[in-house]
Amino acid sequence: MRCNAPTGNCQPIADLTDPDNECTMEDTSTCGNTGDCNGAGACRKYGNNTVCDSTPSCSGGSLVMTKVCNGTGGPTSCVPNGTKSCDGFLCSGSPAACGTSCGDDTACAAGAYCAAATCVATPNIAGNGDLEYGALTGWTAASGTSTIAMTTAVGTVHGGQNAIVDSVRMAYYQGPGYALPTGLGAYKVTAWAFQKDPNWAMLTGALTVAVKCKDTTITAYFINFAQVTIPQNSWEMLSGTIDINTQTPASDCNPASGGLVRSVLLYLNQTEQGCTTGTCPDLYMDDLVVNVTDGHNLVGNYNFEAGFTDGWGVSSGSAVQAAVTTFAHGGTHSLRQYNRQTPATGPRYLLPTGYGRYNVSFWVMQNGTVAHDLILQSTYTCAQGGGAQTPPATRTVAGVMPGIWTQVSGTVTMPPANAMPGCRMTAPAVYVMQEGSACGSGSGQVECADLYVDDASITMATTP
Repeated sequence: MRCNAPTGNCQPIADLTDPDNECTMEDTSTCGNTGDCNGAGACRKYGNNTVCDSTPSCSGGSLVMTKVCNGTGGPTSCVPNGTKSCDGFLCSGSPAACGTSCGDDTACAAGAYCAAATCVATPNIAGNGDLEYGALTGWTAASGTSTIAMTTAVGTVHGGQNAIVDSVRMAYYQGPGYALPTGLGAYKVTAWAFQKDPNWAMLTGALTVAVKCKDTTITAYFINFAQVTIPQNSWEMLSGTIDINTQTPASDCNPASGGLVRSVLLYLNQTEQGCTTGTCPDLYMDDLVVNVTDGHNLVGNYNFEAGFTDGWGVSSGSAVQAAVTTFAHGGTHSLRQYNRQTPATGPRYLLPTGYGRYNVSFWVMQNGTVAHDLILQSTYTCAQGGGAQTPPATRTVAGVMPGIWTQVSGTVTMPPANAMPGCRMTAPAVYVMQEGSACGSGSGQVECADLYVDDASITMATTP
Protein backbone atom coordinates (compact mmCIF):
# COMPACT_ATOMS: atom_id res chain seq x y z
CA MET A 1 0.00 0.00 0.00
CA ARG A 2 1.15 3.63 -0.57
CA CYS A 3 -0.12 7.06 0.35
CA ASN A 4 -1.83 8.88 -2.47
CA ALA A 5 -0.33 12.37 -2.17
CA PRO A 6 -3.13 14.46 -3.69
CA THR A 7 -5.85 12.97 -1.48
CA GLY A 8 -3.96 11.61 1.49
CA ASN A 9 -5.53 8.17 1.09
CA CYS A 10 -3.67 4.88 1.57
CA GLN A 11 -4.27 2.85 -1.59
CA PRO A 12 -3.01 -0.40 -3.14
CA ILE A 13 0.05 -0.11 -5.34
CA ALA A 14 -0.89 -0.45 -8.99
CA ASP A 15 -1.11 -3.93 -10.52
CA LEU A 16 2.04 -5.25 -12.23
CA THR A 17 4.27 -2.71 -10.42
CA ASP A 18 6.42 -2.89 -7.28
CA PRO A 19 8.23 0.44 -6.77
CA ASP A 20 9.30 -0.44 -3.21
CA ASN A 21 10.51 -3.97 -4.07
CA GLU A 22 8.20 -5.55 -1.49
CA CYS A 23 7.32 -8.66 -3.56
CA THR A 24 10.39 -10.82 -4.06
CA MET A 25 10.17 -12.73 -7.34
CA GLU A 26 10.06 -16.52 -6.87
CA ASP A 27 10.62 -19.32 -9.36
CA THR A 28 7.60 -20.48 -11.38
CA SER A 29 7.99 -23.96 -9.84
CA THR A 30 6.76 -22.51 -6.50
CA CYS A 31 3.66 -20.86 -8.03
CA GLY A 32 4.54 -18.05 -5.62
CA ASN A 33 5.24 -14.36 -6.20
CA THR A 34 5.79 -13.01 -9.68
CA GLY A 35 7.72 -9.95 -8.35
CA ASP A 36 4.82 -7.52 -8.76
CA CYS A 37 1.91 -6.27 -6.71
CA ASN A 38 -1.58 -7.42 -7.68
CA GLY A 39 -3.40 -4.07 -7.36
CA ALA A 40 -5.34 -5.29 -4.32
CA GLY A 41 -2.78 -4.78 -1.57
CA ALA A 42 -0.92 -8.09 -1.95
CA CYS A 43 1.79 -9.71 -4.03
CA ARG A 44 0.76 -11.13 -7.40
CA LYS A 45 0.93 -14.93 -7.67
CA TYR A 46 1.65 -16.84 -10.84
CA GLY A 47 -1.69 -17.18 -12.62
CA ASN A 48 -3.72 -20.12 -13.80
CA ASN A 49 -2.05 -22.28 -16.46
CA THR A 50 1.46 -21.04 -15.70
CA VAL A 51 3.59 -24.18 -16.18
CA CYS A 52 5.25 -25.01 -12.89
CA ASP A 53 6.53 -28.49 -13.76
CA SER A 54 7.01 -29.70 -17.34
CA THR A 55 8.35 -33.12 -16.38
CA PRO A 56 5.79 -35.94 -17.00
CA SER A 57 4.68 -37.66 -13.81
CA CYS A 58 2.28 -40.38 -12.70
CA SER A 59 -1.01 -40.30 -10.90
CA GLY A 60 -2.21 -43.90 -10.49
CA GLY A 61 -3.55 -44.92 -13.86
CA SER A 62 -2.90 -41.57 -15.52
CA LEU A 63 0.13 -39.88 -17.05
CA VAL A 64 0.35 -36.21 -16.00
CA MET A 65 1.86 -34.44 -18.99
CA THR A 66 2.54 -31.13 -17.15
CA LYS A 67 1.61 -29.31 -13.96
CA VAL A 68 0.33 -25.74 -13.83
CA CYS A 69 -0.31 -23.16 -11.13
CA ASN A 70 -3.89 -22.74 -9.94
CA GLY A 71 -3.41 -19.08 -8.95
CA THR A 72 -3.60 -19.50 -5.18
CA GLY A 73 0.12 -19.72 -4.44
CA GLY A 74 1.79 -21.98 -1.92
CA PRO A 75 3.26 -25.49 -2.08
CA THR A 76 -0.01 -27.18 -3.08
CA SER A 77 -0.90 -24.85 -5.93
CA CYS A 78 1.12 -26.71 -8.63
CA VAL A 79 -1.56 -29.06 -9.91
CA PRO A 80 -1.83 -31.68 -12.72
CA ASN A 81 -2.85 -30.49 -16.17
CA GLY A 82 -3.18 -32.38 -19.41
CA THR A 83 -3.51 -35.87 -17.93
CA LYS A 84 -3.66 -38.89 -20.22
CA SER A 85 -5.44 -42.08 -19.20
CA CYS A 86 -3.29 -45.20 -19.27
CA ASP A 87 -6.39 -47.24 -20.24
CA GLY A 88 -6.19 -49.58 -17.26
CA PHE A 89 -2.41 -49.79 -16.96
CA LEU A 90 -0.42 -48.25 -14.11
CA CYS A 91 1.78 -45.26 -14.81
CA SER A 92 5.34 -45.71 -13.53
CA GLY A 93 9.03 -45.22 -14.21
CA SER A 94 11.42 -42.36 -14.80
CA PRO A 95 10.67 -40.85 -17.16
CA ALA A 96 7.05 -41.52 -16.32
CA ALA A 97 5.13 -43.64 -18.83
CA CYS A 98 1.99 -45.75 -19.12
CA GLY A 99 2.45 -49.51 -18.97
CA THR A 100 1.93 -51.49 -22.16
CA SER A 101 1.79 -55.10 -20.95
CA CYS A 102 0.94 -57.05 -17.80
CA GLY A 103 1.59 -60.44 -16.32
CA ASP A 104 -0.82 -60.01 -13.41
CA ASP A 105 -3.04 -57.39 -11.77
CA THR A 106 -0.13 -55.59 -10.10
CA ALA A 107 0.67 -53.86 -13.41
CA CYS A 108 -2.88 -52.48 -13.62
CA ALA A 109 -4.52 -49.40 -12.14
CA ALA A 110 -6.98 -49.66 -9.26
CA GLY A 111 -10.17 -51.39 -10.39
CA ALA A 112 -8.56 -52.83 -13.53
CA TYR A 113 -7.32 -56.39 -14.07
CA CYS A 114 -4.94 -58.25 -16.36
CA ALA A 115 -6.34 -60.37 -19.21
CA ALA A 116 -4.22 -61.66 -22.09
CA ALA A 117 -1.38 -59.30 -21.14
CA THR A 118 -3.77 -56.31 -21.33
CA CYS A 119 -5.08 -54.28 -18.40
CA VAL A 120 -8.87 -53.97 -18.63
CA ALA A 121 -10.47 -50.99 -16.90
CA THR A 122 -13.97 -51.01 -18.41
CA PRO A 123 -15.07 -54.40 -19.74
CA ASN A 124 -16.84 -54.36 -23.11
CA ILE A 125 -18.81 -57.60 -23.20
CA ALA A 126 -19.28 -57.24 -26.98
CA GLY A 127 -15.91 -58.78 -27.77
CA ASN A 128 -16.33 -58.48 -31.54
CA GLY A 129 -18.28 -55.24 -31.43
CA ASP A 130 -15.65 -53.58 -33.61
CA LEU A 131 -15.53 -56.49 -36.12
CA GLU A 132 -11.76 -56.68 -35.71
CA TYR A 133 -11.98 -60.47 -35.35
CA GLY A 134 -12.11 -60.37 -39.14
CA ALA A 135 -15.20 -62.58 -38.85
CA LEU A 136 -18.89 -62.19 -37.99
CA THR A 137 -18.54 -63.87 -34.58
CA GLY A 138 -21.45 -62.78 -32.35
CA TRP A 139 -23.35 -61.03 -35.19
CA THR A 140 -26.54 -62.07 -36.95
CA ALA A 141 -29.23 -60.64 -39.21
CA ALA A 142 -32.09 -59.51 -36.96
CA SER A 143 -35.83 -59.82 -37.56
CA GLY A 144 -35.71 -61.52 -40.93
CA THR A 145 -33.55 -62.84 -43.74
CA SER A 146 -31.46 -59.85 -44.72
CA THR A 147 -27.78 -60.33 -45.57
CA ILE A 148 -24.96 -59.36 -43.22
CA ALA A 149 -21.34 -59.12 -44.27
CA MET A 150 -18.11 -57.44 -43.27
CA THR A 151 -17.00 -54.35 -45.13
CA THR A 152 -13.51 -52.88 -45.41
CA ALA A 153 -14.20 -50.20 -48.03
CA VAL A 154 -12.92 -46.69 -47.33
CA GLY A 155 -15.67 -44.60 -45.73
CA THR A 156 -17.73 -47.61 -44.66
CA VAL A 157 -15.60 -48.32 -41.57
CA HIS A 158 -15.77 -46.11 -38.49
CA GLY A 159 -12.65 -47.36 -36.69
CA GLY A 160 -10.08 -50.06 -37.30
CA GLN A 161 -10.21 -52.20 -40.43
CA ASN A 162 -13.73 -53.65 -40.47
CA ALA A 163 -17.41 -52.85 -40.01
CA ILE A 164 -20.65 -54.75 -40.64
CA VAL A 165 -23.23 -54.00 -43.31
CA ASP A 166 -26.77 -55.35 -43.54
CA SER A 167 -28.11 -55.38 -47.12
CA VAL A 168 -31.13 -56.80 -48.97
CA ARG A 169 -33.29 -55.55 -46.12
CA MET A 170 -36.96 -56.26 -46.73
CA ALA A 171 -38.42 -54.09 -43.95
CA TYR A 172 -37.52 -51.10 -41.80
CA TYR A 173 -37.23 -53.25 -38.66
CA GLN A 174 -34.38 -55.43 -40.01
CA GLY A 175 -30.69 -54.79 -39.37
CA PRO A 176 -27.37 -56.10 -38.01
CA GLY A 177 -27.67 -57.63 -34.55
CA TYR A 178 -25.35 -58.73 -31.74
CA ALA A 179 -26.24 -61.32 -29.08
CA LEU A 180 -26.22 -60.18 -25.42
CA PRO A 181 -26.31 -62.21 -22.19
CA THR A 182 -29.79 -63.31 -21.17
CA GLY A 183 -29.74 -62.13 -17.57
CA LEU A 184 -32.27 -59.54 -16.47
CA GLY A 185 -30.63 -56.19 -15.88
CA ALA A 186 -29.20 -53.00 -17.33
CA TYR A 187 -26.75 -52.45 -20.17
CA LYS A 188 -25.18 -49.20 -21.32
CA VAL A 189 -24.72 -49.28 -25.09
CA THR A 190 -22.90 -47.10 -27.59
CA ALA A 191 -22.55 -47.84 -31.30
CA TRP A 192 -21.81 -46.05 -34.56
CA ALA A 193 -24.16 -46.21 -37.55
CA PHE A 194 -23.83 -45.20 -41.20
CA GLN A 195 -25.81 -45.19 -44.43
CA LYS A 196 -24.91 -44.04 -47.94
CA ASP A 197 -28.04 -44.78 -49.95
CA PRO A 198 -28.47 -42.06 -52.63
CA ASN A 199 -32.25 -42.27 -52.17
CA TRP A 200 -32.06 -41.40 -48.47
CA ALA A 201 -30.78 -37.93 -47.65
CA MET A 202 -31.24 -38.95 -44.04
CA LEU A 203 -32.97 -41.55 -41.92
CA THR A 204 -33.52 -42.19 -38.21
CA GLY A 205 -31.46 -45.06 -36.89
CA ALA A 206 -32.65 -46.88 -33.79
CA LEU A 207 -31.14 -49.37 -31.37
CA THR A 208 -33.61 -52.08 -30.41
CA VAL A 209 -33.46 -55.14 -28.18
CA ALA A 210 -35.49 -58.25 -28.99
CA VAL A 211 -36.04 -60.42 -25.90
CA LYS A 212 -37.36 -63.97 -26.31
CA CYS A 213 -38.78 -65.49 -23.14
CA LYS A 214 -40.78 -68.54 -22.00
CA ASP A 215 -43.87 -68.08 -24.17
CA THR A 216 -42.80 -69.21 -27.65
CA THR A 217 -46.08 -68.00 -29.18
CA ILE A 218 -44.77 -64.46 -28.67
CA THR A 219 -42.09 -63.70 -31.26
CA ALA A 220 -40.19 -61.39 -28.90
CA TYR A 221 -40.56 -58.34 -26.70
CA PHE A 222 -39.12 -55.37 -28.63
CA ILE A 223 -37.62 -52.44 -26.74
CA ASN A 224 -36.42 -49.31 -28.57
CA PHE A 225 -34.03 -47.25 -26.47
CA ALA A 226 -31.80 -45.02 -28.63
CA GLN A 227 -32.30 -43.03 -31.83
CA VAL A 228 -30.23 -40.69 -33.98
CA THR A 229 -30.59 -38.96 -37.34
CA ILE A 230 -28.15 -40.43 -39.89
CA PRO A 231 -27.47 -38.19 -42.88
CA GLN A 232 -26.16 -39.77 -46.06
CA ASN A 233 -22.42 -40.61 -45.84
CA SER A 234 -22.12 -39.68 -42.17
CA TRP A 235 -21.16 -41.86 -39.19
CA GLU A 236 -23.38 -41.07 -36.20
CA MET A 237 -23.24 -42.35 -32.61
CA LEU A 238 -26.20 -43.96 -30.85
CA SER A 239 -26.10 -44.22 -27.08
CA GLY A 240 -28.53 -45.32 -24.39
CA THR A 241 -29.25 -47.62 -21.46
CA ILE A 242 -31.61 -50.58 -21.65
CA ASP A 243 -32.98 -52.33 -18.54
CA ILE A 244 -34.41 -55.70 -19.50
CA ASN A 245 -35.50 -56.35 -15.92
CA THR A 246 -38.01 -53.49 -15.83
CA GLN A 247 -39.07 -53.53 -19.49
CA THR A 248 -40.23 -57.15 -19.93
CA PRO A 249 -43.16 -59.05 -18.32
CA ALA A 250 -42.05 -60.62 -15.05
CA SER A 251 -44.18 -63.74 -15.36
CA ASP A 252 -42.71 -64.63 -18.75
CA CYS A 253 -39.09 -63.50 -18.52
CA ASN A 254 -38.21 -63.56 -14.82
CA PRO A 255 -36.96 -66.92 -13.47
CA ALA A 256 -38.12 -65.87 -10.00
CA SER A 257 -41.68 -65.89 -11.38
CA GLY A 258 -41.36 -69.16 -13.27
CA GLY A 259 -40.15 -67.56 -16.51
CA LEU A 260 -36.84 -67.47 -18.34
CA VAL A 261 -35.01 -65.51 -21.02
CA ARG A 262 -34.06 -67.61 -24.04
CA SER A 263 -32.17 -64.93 -25.99
CA VAL A 264 -31.45 -61.20 -26.12
CA LEU A 265 -30.53 -59.62 -29.46
CA LEU A 266 -29.39 -56.01 -29.78
CA TYR A 267 -29.70 -54.61 -33.29
CA LEU A 268 -29.74 -51.50 -35.47
CA ASN A 269 -32.79 -50.67 -37.59
CA GLN A 270 -34.63 -47.54 -38.74
CA THR A 271 -37.87 -45.90 -37.68
CA GLU A 272 -39.19 -44.92 -41.13
CA GLN A 273 -41.74 -47.51 -42.22
CA GLY A 274 -42.74 -48.48 -45.73
CA CYS A 275 -39.47 -49.56 -47.31
CA THR A 276 -39.37 -52.98 -48.99
CA THR A 277 -36.79 -55.14 -50.75
CA GLY A 278 -34.78 -52.91 -53.05
CA THR A 279 -35.85 -49.70 -51.31
CA CYS A 280 -34.58 -50.27 -47.75
CA PRO A 281 -31.13 -48.68 -47.40
CA ASP A 282 -28.11 -50.74 -46.39
CA LEU A 283 -27.27 -50.16 -42.71
CA TYR A 284 -23.68 -50.12 -41.46
CA MET A 285 -22.60 -50.56 -37.83
CA ASP A 286 -19.24 -50.43 -36.05
CA ASP A 287 -17.51 -50.01 -32.68
CA LEU A 288 -20.29 -51.47 -30.53
CA VAL A 289 -19.58 -51.15 -26.79
CA VAL A 290 -21.80 -52.84 -24.20
CA ASN A 291 -21.19 -52.31 -20.47
CA VAL A 292 -22.98 -54.02 -17.58
CA THR A 293 -23.88 -51.18 -15.21
CA ASP A 294 -25.68 -52.88 -12.32
CA GLY A 295 -23.83 -56.14 -11.56
CA HIS A 296 -26.88 -58.30 -12.38
CA ASN A 297 -26.90 -62.08 -12.86
CA LEU A 298 -26.02 -62.73 -16.51
CA VAL A 299 -27.84 -66.08 -16.50
CA GLY A 300 -31.38 -65.80 -17.83
CA ASN A 301 -32.29 -69.38 -16.83
CA TYR A 302 -30.60 -69.81 -13.48
CA ASN A 303 -33.12 -71.92 -11.54
CA PHE A 304 -34.84 -74.03 -14.25
CA GLU A 305 -38.26 -73.33 -12.74
CA ALA A 306 -39.63 -72.81 -16.26
CA GLY A 307 -38.82 -76.45 -17.02
CA PHE A 308 -36.31 -75.74 -19.84
CA THR A 309 -32.54 -76.01 -20.25
CA ASP A 310 -32.08 -73.01 -22.60
CA GLY A 311 -28.61 -71.47 -22.34
CA TRP A 312 -26.98 -74.60 -20.93
CA GLY A 313 -24.83 -77.08 -22.84
CA VAL A 314 -22.32 -79.89 -22.46
CA SER A 315 -18.68 -79.00 -21.77
CA SER A 316 -17.11 -81.82 -23.83
CA GLY A 317 -17.94 -85.27 -25.07
CA SER A 318 -21.62 -86.08 -24.89
CA ALA A 319 -24.34 -86.30 -22.25
CA VAL A 320 -28.09 -86.02 -21.85
CA GLN A 321 -29.52 -83.10 -19.91
CA ALA A 322 -32.98 -82.10 -18.82
CA ALA A 323 -34.81 -79.87 -16.35
CA VAL A 324 -36.15 -82.23 -13.68
CA THR A 325 -38.10 -82.15 -10.43
CA THR A 326 -36.33 -85.14 -8.86
CA PHE A 327 -33.97 -82.89 -6.89
CA ALA A 328 -33.77 -79.13 -6.37
CA HIS A 329 -31.64 -76.80 -4.32
CA GLY A 330 -34.33 -74.14 -4.33
CA GLY A 331 -37.82 -74.25 -5.78
CA THR A 332 -38.89 -77.45 -7.53
CA HIS A 333 -36.50 -77.85 -10.51
CA SER A 334 -32.85 -78.36 -11.30
CA LEU A 335 -30.72 -79.27 -14.31
CA ARG A 336 -29.76 -82.92 -14.53
CA GLN A 337 -26.91 -84.10 -16.76
CA TYR A 338 -26.51 -87.85 -17.14
CA ASN A 339 -24.97 -90.49 -19.42
CA ARG A 340 -21.81 -88.41 -19.18
CA GLN A 341 -19.07 -89.63 -21.50
CA THR A 342 -16.01 -88.43 -19.55
CA PRO A 343 -15.28 -86.99 -16.09
CA ALA A 344 -14.72 -83.62 -17.83
CA THR A 345 -18.23 -83.75 -19.29
CA GLY A 346 -20.49 -81.44 -17.32
CA PRO A 347 -23.07 -78.62 -17.38
CA ARG A 348 -21.61 -75.62 -19.24
CA TYR A 349 -22.63 -71.97 -19.54
CA LEU A 350 -21.20 -69.62 -22.17
CA LEU A 351 -19.74 -66.25 -21.17
CA PRO A 352 -19.60 -63.04 -23.25
CA THR A 353 -16.73 -62.90 -25.75
CA GLY A 354 -15.45 -59.58 -24.39
CA TYR A 355 -12.63 -59.58 -21.86
CA GLY A 356 -14.17 -59.86 -18.41
CA ARG A 357 -13.81 -60.96 -14.82
CA TYR A 358 -16.74 -62.91 -13.38
CA ASN A 359 -17.96 -64.10 -10.01
CA VAL A 360 -19.37 -67.57 -10.66
CA SER A 361 -21.51 -69.62 -8.29
CA PHE A 362 -23.24 -72.94 -9.03
CA TRP A 363 -25.06 -75.12 -6.56
CA VAL A 364 -24.13 -78.67 -7.54
CA MET A 365 -25.10 -82.17 -6.44
CA GLN A 366 -23.71 -85.52 -7.61
CA ASN A 367 -25.91 -88.59 -7.36
CA GLY A 368 -23.38 -91.39 -7.59
CA THR A 369 -22.58 -94.07 -5.03
CA VAL A 370 -19.31 -92.67 -3.63
CA ALA A 371 -17.79 -89.26 -2.88
CA HIS A 372 -16.46 -87.20 -5.77
CA ASP A 373 -14.55 -83.96 -6.27
CA LEU A 374 -16.66 -81.21 -7.83
CA ILE A 375 -14.60 -78.84 -9.97
CA LEU A 376 -15.41 -75.40 -11.40
CA GLN A 377 -13.51 -75.10 -14.67
CA SER A 378 -13.21 -72.48 -17.42
CA THR A 379 -12.30 -72.72 -21.10
CA TYR A 380 -11.80 -70.39 -24.05
CA THR A 381 -10.41 -70.30 -27.57
CA CYS A 382 -8.45 -67.56 -29.34
CA ALA A 383 -9.58 -66.92 -32.91
CA GLN A 384 -5.93 -66.60 -33.93
CA GLY A 385 -5.56 -70.36 -33.41
CA GLY A 386 -4.28 -72.80 -30.83
CA GLY A 387 -7.51 -74.68 -30.06
CA ALA A 388 -9.52 -74.70 -26.85
CA GLN A 389 -7.56 -73.65 -23.77
CA THR A 390 -8.22 -75.00 -20.27
CA PRO A 391 -6.70 -72.87 -17.48
CA PRO A 392 -6.13 -74.33 -14.01
CA ALA A 393 -9.36 -75.11 -12.18
CA THR A 394 -11.03 -72.13 -10.52
CA ARG A 395 -12.28 -74.13 -7.54
CA THR A 396 -12.21 -77.76 -6.40
CA VAL A 397 -14.48 -78.99 -3.61
CA ALA A 398 -13.02 -82.36 -2.64
CA GLY A 399 -14.85 -85.47 -1.44
CA VAL A 400 -18.47 -84.35 -1.85
CA MET A 401 -20.84 -87.11 -0.76
CA PRO A 402 -23.80 -88.15 -2.95
CA GLY A 403 -27.05 -86.25 -2.48
CA ILE A 404 -25.44 -83.16 -0.88
CA TRP A 405 -26.00 -79.76 -2.50
CA THR A 406 -22.65 -77.94 -2.53
CA GLN A 407 -21.84 -74.41 -3.63
CA VAL A 408 -18.98 -74.40 -6.11
CA SER A 409 -17.84 -70.83 -6.70
CA GLY A 410 -14.91 -68.64 -7.64
CA THR A 411 -13.72 -65.68 -9.70
CA VAL A 412 -12.84 -66.28 -13.34
CA THR A 413 -10.85 -63.92 -15.58
CA MET A 414 -11.46 -64.50 -19.27
CA PRO A 415 -9.08 -64.74 -20.97
CA PRO A 416 -6.56 -65.22 -18.14
CA ALA A 417 -3.53 -62.97 -17.76
CA ASN A 418 -1.20 -65.46 -19.46
CA ALA A 419 -3.39 -66.00 -22.52
CA MET A 420 -2.09 -65.14 -25.97
CA PRO A 421 -1.61 -61.35 -26.10
CA GLY A 422 -4.40 -59.79 -28.12
CA CYS A 423 -6.49 -62.98 -27.93
CA ARG A 424 -9.70 -62.53 -29.92
CA MET A 425 -11.73 -64.74 -27.64
CA THR A 426 -14.37 -67.21 -28.81
CA ALA A 427 -16.45 -69.77 -26.91
CA PRO A 428 -15.51 -68.69 -23.37
CA ALA A 429 -17.39 -70.80 -20.85
CA VAL A 430 -17.52 -72.11 -17.30
CA TYR A 431 -18.62 -75.61 -16.38
CA VAL A 432 -18.72 -78.20 -13.61
CA MET A 433 -16.84 -81.50 -13.85
CA GLN A 434 -15.44 -84.18 -11.56
CA GLU A 435 -12.09 -85.83 -10.89
CA GLY A 436 -10.63 -88.57 -13.08
CA SER A 437 -9.67 -89.11 -16.69
CA ALA A 438 -12.01 -91.89 -17.85
CA CYS A 439 -15.46 -93.20 -16.92
CA GLY A 440 -15.96 -96.82 -16.00
CA SER A 441 -15.25 -99.48 -13.38
CA GLY A 442 -11.89 -100.70 -14.66
CA SER A 443 -8.40 -99.87 -13.49
CA GLY A 444 -7.77 -96.11 -13.54
CA GLN A 445 -11.42 -95.36 -14.25
CA VAL A 446 -13.96 -93.58 -12.06
CA GLU A 447 -17.70 -93.56 -11.62
CA CYS A 448 -19.18 -90.72 -13.68
CA ALA A 449 -22.11 -89.72 -11.52
CA ASP A 450 -25.15 -87.76 -12.63
CA LEU A 451 -24.57 -84.05 -12.00
CA TYR A 452 -27.29 -81.62 -10.95
CA VAL A 453 -27.00 -77.81 -11.07
CA ASP A 454 -29.33 -75.21 -9.60
CA ASP A 455 -29.44 -71.53 -8.58
CA ALA A 456 -26.58 -70.48 -10.84
CA SER A 457 -25.12 -66.98 -10.71
CA ILE A 458 -22.59 -65.28 -12.99
CA THR A 459 -21.93 -61.59 -12.37
CA MET A 460 -19.30 -59.12 -13.52
CA ALA A 461 -16.68 -58.81 -10.80
CA THR A 462 -16.08 -55.21 -11.88
CA THR A 463 -18.54 -52.81 -13.49
CA PRO A 464 -18.11 -49.23 -14.74
